Amino acid sequence: MAPFIRIMHLPHKTSESAARFWLREIEELKKELENITREKVTDEKLRNSIRVYNKTRRLVGALYELRKRPNPPLTGAELLALTCTAAVMPKEEYNNRLEELLPYLENRQPRHKQVKPRILVSGDFLDDVRYLKLIEEAGCMVVMDDLDTGSRYLWGTVDESLYNPEYAVAKYYLNRPGTNPHMFEWDKQAKEFMEWVAEYQIDGVVELPVMYSFPREFMSPYLGMKMEEGRIPFISLKHEYGLSNTGQFSTRIGAFLEMIKEK
Repeated sequence: MAPFIRIMHLPHKTSESAARFWLREIEELKKELENITREKVTDEKLRNSIRVYNKTRRLVGALYELRKRPNPPLTGAELLALTCTAAVMPKEEYNNRLEELLPYLENRQPRHKQVKPRILVSGDFLDDVRYLKLIEEAGCMVVMDDLDTGSRYLWGTVDESLYNPEYAVAKYYLNRPGTNPHMFEWDKQAKEFMEWVAEYQIDGVVELPVMYSFPREFMSPYLGMKMEEGRIPFISLKHEYGLSNTGQFSTRIGAFLEMIKEK
């Protein structure tokens, strides 16, 4: 049995009362961690951790800015590899490595020739870069993502000016952008999604819901409807967590890209 288990109850709305509820959940987690580690989690330690993580988010934000270029210097698969690395590498080391890498990427000459159509990929639990490689190998460029392993993990920063660092963390995690299927404010999320479509000059959206992700399955028709209203080509392709059925996947992606090119 695991030595420590804590079930946290995440609110499904973004409001002040929801933030206060989530703050209490964080405070309870903090108490239990202090009991099991026998070490005090002070405000000073929390503020320092927030500063480190905010630096990570700003550095990754610079990578997303590079994707706005007509010919981005890194592919969608490469960026997903970098954001997934951020989830497992100590943040101080990750920040140092990424600071060293950024000047190279800013001046890197793209090796890829296919930059149109420009695709946004949306989904959850996607940490296998081979899915994005298959999409890009079909003849496009993934220039933006709406993934919990990508933009939704590292978008924006925690407000360092708030008096209570725990409250700042609670507010941040409830108000991050993107189409989080666990939240019930789909209209607000769709609006943010469409802003990304305009900002990154997206030609089409590929949704990749993992099998049996019921919150995503409930939200997916709404997202498709909003894309249709915005006249944005949209396709939803369910997939296994592990890479499988690559032939069928590539065929459907290829047909979708041909449809976009013929518009």
